[in-house]
Amino acid sequence: MDSPTLVERDAANGRLLVEALDAAGVPVTVALWAYREVYSEWRLVIVGPLDDAYRSAVVSQAVDDVLRRLRPPLPDWSYRVTIGYPTEPLVTAVRWTYGTDPAPHIGDRSLGLTELGDGYVEAAHIYRAERLFDPNGTLDLWLARPGVSRGRKTAAPARLTFRDGYAVALERDGRPLRVRAGRNGLEVSLHQLVRVHRRGGATIGDVQRLGLIDGRLREVWNEVTEVRVDGYPETPVPTAASA
Repeated sequence: MDSPTLVERDAANGRLLVEALDAAGVPVTVALWAYREVYSEWRLVIVGPLDDAYRSAVVSQAVDDVLRRLRPPLPDWSYRVTIGYPTEPLVTAVRWTYGTDPAPHIGDRSLGLTELGDGYVEAAHIYRAERLFDPNGTLDLWLARPGVSRGRKTAAPARLTFRDGYAVALERDGRPLRVRAGRNGLEVSLHQLVRVHRRGGATIGDVQRLGLIDGRLREVWNEVTEVRVDGYPETPVPTAASA
């Protein structure tokens, strides 16, 4: 079956909206059209940099304000725009695999049927997907290890090293880990802590599984939500979850 085609008018108007958001000072790390079976139509996904409901609501309000002021107007577009979270599997996957420069970059990359995150998109059109790491650099993240009791996790600092966009080495707690490797890079499942926050004196977070095959991210799944986390610093270094 052929992939759905985004009409030129929508592609041009989506670019116009992203340009208007940039001009208004609205922080946009990801902007893309996605056609998913759950929607049965094209949706413009807009993502801000910070991963909590309050800030996503602020971005949503900013998008509505820009749409109202936009000339020529885009009638009935508010329902076509979806505000995403930085740690959604789709968003994480597109930033890993098809990462772009940050604003003011606006590109036009089209994808057919593609596995992204925790499922497939039938088609996508990417304006911006701010990359999470330098293709020849490193990425710091926090991994979840079994905790002292059921329902608890212990945070462990980790670092991935990349070469030409492939993950080729992994450190945890400052020590190299020996993991299986394919021709180009690592083959490993990582359990990453995301959306970590303080609540009632405790540290709470979600666990997201990242599946790497031959150095590339192939799967992203949200495994567990709202678990107690030990060993996570109050002021952590930037990670993939907070980038």
